[in-house]
Amino acid sequence: MKKSRTELILDIGSASVGACVATFTKGEKIVMHHSERVAIQNDSGDAVGGIQTLTLQALKKALDTVARTTHLDLVHVVFAAPWYASEIKVVLSESKKPLKITQATVSHALKTERLENSRNRRTGRHPLESVVSQIYVNGYLTTLDSAVQGTELKVHLYESEADSAFVQGVTELIKSAFPHIHISFQTFPFIAFSMLQATREEENFMVLDIGGEITDCLIGDRGALSFMSSFPKGTRSFVREIAGAGSITDALSRLTLFARGELSPEQTEAFSKVFRDASASWIKGYERVIELARESTPVPRTIFLMADKEALPWFEKIFSLGIPNSVVNTILVTPNFFEKYITLGKDTIHDPFLSVEALFASVNDGEISKI
Repeated sequence: MKKSRTELILDIGSASVGACVATFTKGEKIVMHHSERVAIQNDSGDAVGGIQTLTLQALKKALDTVARTTHLDLVHVVFAAPWYASEIKVVLSESKKPLKITQATVSHALKTERLENSRNRRTGRHPLESVVSQIYVNGYLTTLDSAVQGTELKVHLYESEADSAFVQGVTELIKSAFPHIHISFQTFPFIAFSMLQATREEENFMVLDIGGEITDCLIGDRGALSFMSSFPKGTRSFVREIAGAGSITDALSRLTLFARGELSPEQTEAFSKVFRDASASWIKGYERVIELARESTPVPRTIFLMADKEALPWFEKIFSLGIPNSVVNTILVTPNFFEKYITLGKDTIHDPFLSVEALFASVNDGEISKI
């Protein structure tokens, strides 16, 4: 009998908390069960005040649905915006004479960097990740499977942290449901970038992760995560723009029909103006981020759009209506985007965010090229 392990994936975003149980068996597809997404009841758009409390309440509700369903080996917590801060660093080490450079050399350079970083760490912050994305020796990309000679070592590093009190609150809720479980923490940008790079042929691409209140922009250049930024507009803020002083429910209904092309010609003409006007603030934020990106990295011609199932067609429509200097190839990360690697248990639906996170968790099995 093949050995398998079962893990809980928790996705904590700006508008909802997602949860699913994933079973990993070597040589087989990931099986996802008990998929759940709980809305964070914060319709004002205010990202301060009681948002942490509301998010922890949503997390507790999500945990309650799986707490007694199965034995777990691990819990993966994935923070999306705004629950983390991250940065891309380049750690540089140089020598006047050629030296033998190995993985141990990289480890030493990173140990020195992390020691310095720990001295400068802000109080009240909890470190989450410190991950090597690429290694260059004398300007050449290498995996350092064997030693090489060189005078310059350049390591691209992705690091993230979160508010300590929030991490503690999340940990306490999980431990109350699963007292002795081990918990790992990751952030969504590195997971999304890593898995799209591992499963697609594109080396240069952009990812737009459109959350409830925040849109994250990631750019990969020649296989490296080269740029990250965000702006405070997302699916919920877009719906509020559409609704104006009217009904949110009515706005959602009209958005769905408009995106499907199911409004009458007269209704389409009238709603197109509303749609364009509401899109303006999101487009403004997007264009501001793209201009910032151009200062440091080439902007790719391929973009992956990630959003909730209902919202994804809205933003496809925004791009189809034309954004100045926009990309050419827009790829929608639909709910079944990763079905090649994942199968669903009974009464479970595809969730693109939980799917990519489960896929990342499966890397340890060697089913996908390791990052």
